[in-house]
Amino acid sequence: MAVLALSKDLADMRSRLGRMVIASNRSGDAITAEDIGCAGAMAVLMKDAIKPTLMQTLEGTPVFVHAGPFANIAHGNSSIIADRIALKLAGTESGDDASRNGYVITEAGFGADIGMEKFCNIKTRVSGLLPNAVVLVATIRALKMHGGGPAVTPGKPLDAVYTKENLELLEKGCGNLGKHISNAKKFGLKVVVAINRFSNDTDAEMELVRKFALDVGADYAVPANHWAQGGLGAVKLAEAVIEACKDESTFRFLYDLNLPLVEKMTIIAKEMYGADGISLSPEAQVEVDRYERQGYGNLPICMAKTALSLSDDPNKKGVPTGFTLPINNVKLSAGASFVYPLVGDMSTMPGLTTRPGFYDIDLNPETGEIEGLDAGSTYGVPVNSQVQPLDAAFPGTLPVCPRPQCDPPVPSNSFGSSLFDRESTPFQIMLCFAEATQNPRSTFDRKHYFYHDIPASYQITQHYNPLARSGRLRIAEGENGSKRGFDVDIKQLQVEQDTAKSQVVGGDRLVDLNRAGTGLMEIVTEPDMRSAEEAGAFIRKLQSLLRRLGSGDGDMEKGNLRVDVNVSVRRPGTPFNTRSEVKNINSIRFLQQAIGAAVPESERRRHIRHYEDSPSIPLKQETRGLNEMTGETFSIRAKEEAEDYRYMPDANLPAMIIDPMYLDRLKDSIPEMPWEVADRLVQQFGVVRRDVETLIGLDEYEGLALKYFEEVTQGEERIGKKALNWITHELLGQLHKAHKGWTPGIVPASLMRELVIAVEDGTITGSTGKTVIRQLVELPLDHTPSLLSDILLGLNLDPKSSDDLQAMCEAAIAAVPDAAEKVHKGKEGAAMRIVGEVMKRSQGRADAKRAREIVLEILK
Repeated sequence: MAVLALSKDLADMRSRLGRMVIASNRSGDAITAEDIGCAGAMAVLMKDAIKPTLMQTLEGTPVFVHAGPFANIAHGNSSIIADRIALKLAGTESGDDASRNGYVITEAGFGADIGMEKFCNIKTRVSGLLPNAVVLVATIRALKMHGGGPAVTPGKPLDAVYTKENLELLEKGCGNLGKHISNAKKFGLKVVVAINRFSNDTDAEMELVRKFALDVGADYAVPANHWAQGGLGAVKLAEAVIEACKDESTFRFLYDLNLPLVEKMTIIAKEMYGADGISLSPEAQVEVDRYERQGYGNLPICMAKTALSLSDDPNKKGVPTGFTLPINNVKLSAGASFVYPLVGDMSTMPGLTTRPGFYDIDLNPETGEIEGLDAGSTYGVPVNSQVQPLDAAFPGTLPVCPRPQCDPPVPSNSFGSSLFDRESTPFQIMLCFAEATQNPRSTFDRKHYFYHDIPASYQITQHYNPLARSGRLRIAEGENGSKRGFDVDIKQLQVEQDTAKSQVVGGDRLVDLNRAGTGLMEIVTEPDMRSAEEAGAFIRKLQSLLRRLGSGDGDMEKGNLRVDVNVSVRRPGTPFNTRSEVKNINSIRFLQQAIGAAVPESERRRHIRHYEDSPSIPLKQETRGLNEMTGETFSIRAKEEAEDYRYMPDANLPAMIIDPMYLDRLKDSIPEMPWEVADRLVQQFGVVRRDVETLIGLDEYEGLALKYFEEVTQGEERIGKKALNWITHELLGQLHKAHKGWTPGIVPASLMRELVIAVEDGTITGSTGKTVIRQLVELPLDHTPSLLSDILLGLNLDPKSSDDLQAMCEAAIAAVPDAAEKVHKGKEGAAMRIVGEVMKRSQGRADAKRAREIVLEILK
């Protein structure tokens, strides 16, 4: 990363890669990548990485994102190439009009003691680009912390000293800001202090910091409120930066490169950190001697030091004094061309564990999957970090009935209680299935089998008396991509105990018990789906049901929803053949891949090939896994029949007896389902079902997108179809281009309604409407105008009156007399040429349909 950031062009990058030291020979001389002949190949791999990424702010300012490793362990600046391209855009090259020169702001993170120092002593030497000024960013909260305020913990509420005025604490912390200002002055730079304002900062606090900064040597100190106001809140800051850059740069380096390495380290420690000096460990001194002997003594220094303090101790705030900077080791980055001392306990990879992560990464030879990259079976949590005695089936542990989790009291247990935390979700889902039969007395059973993922050698489930039986979920034609309408019959809905997660690593089978014992809800369907598309349509509908009920996001990749698919094939009119089960599929794409007719290695094709080759030999019944890379399935174990599981009642868990009156009350609380919404809107407004599904998919949890649509239409059928089109095509299209997600506030419902009606009534054209949408998407949320007329006025897109349009049509007729003559003779098609002239004169704002009518009226 450092090589990439400090390269000036491809040739320079190639040279730097070649200078990287990979070893030393027996004589102590450096061996480089160029020496062993791999520099060219390395350059090929990095060829495209040298190109910066062009982005922009919410207000349209160009931004280059390129490199910039953290300054506490590296030089912490954006790349030289990004800066040079930005300078070209700003028009600062020789021959450019000086009156139109722009300004380039480049990052040097982690304060004037680290990022700025490295920018000046390392990056500036390489690039030859001399800065004019430095902007130091300060906040009231940070300065209070340096004044002795309590520690701030992410995620916890701030202490009152940070949210209320405290001038005494703030004044104590200002010394830290003073040290940063002093550091910048040592490089001959003009200093602009930006005091970022937040909602709890008072005028007195802002003024105290501003006055202090000016008193200790800052050239400018400006309050900045861009956090709340965008660019408008930083106008005074921008003016100060412009003023600071008016004079020629007086930049100077902190040290001479020809000084010994230790002396350069000492200068940085004393001048930048305020240390009395440095102390080198024996190991560090050995490395210093070696690098100077190898010819690297004239390189600049890149200190790897904590960013939380001017000293090596992150707990010492303010302006620490009377300390010696400990340097425990010294390393070389020959490609980047700097030497980096490790200060105190600093690691070159802070935050990483002492055990390298690659020890846990392997390739599963059975499935071809990469294993060990995830954090475990419970999403984002280390393996076996959330294991209870019952999960591991410790002797003497039994499921118990804790305090009831739903109303009326439902006997629960340690494995299943979480299922009932979200307003009795299993019961709600059961009530969403048409004609489902609820068991008034639901019981728990033990399912016995021996496998790695079941510590107790049995699983608690519901075999004899599940929560519900039967039921049906309708998939309409065209719903979620289904080519036909069909019913999926629900065999039963049951609550059961989840198993552990097992995987093969290096020939050993490892077990993660994080999810073992967790309560899960299993829905067993009848074999009603005939294709991969139909299976996908059913799962998508189930996901939307779960999301609308608030029982989870149905995210298969995170394990919130898992699918086991049973596959069997038959010829028309014949019974089903032997089935096989493909376990734990974690995405709809993989589900369809496992059973797709077009996938050569799918389980469906495997069955067909078997019966074509050996029609009289039954296929072996088994449980299989899926190789997601190839679509091929592989055998896991033989599939047992029901009698093999030796089901028996679990005597430790009482039956669940549900009051029918409770279910009646629960049924009344179930919201309108997404497919019911789609049916209603299609019937009411005559809209396209696919567009309705897109609308609903914007927010399947709270239904905010539907509410937004209803606020736009207010039940008016005449604008329903147009409104949906503007939302799902124009608005979402612009959001996609801007890489933004949908929220109701981007284009308020009242504004969208006004726009749709204006287009429908011909007050504005569709082209104007699209321009308005694009402008609103680009604006920050707190800058959205409330009236369409304000937007049109701001964009100079005010609608034209009938008189204006009449005059434009008359002028257009005069401009194209040959077309006018043809229309006059009855060739109405020629009128479109005149209409085109009208649109040109109105800059696309005229109503083309009305313009054509006026042209025909005039010429006839």
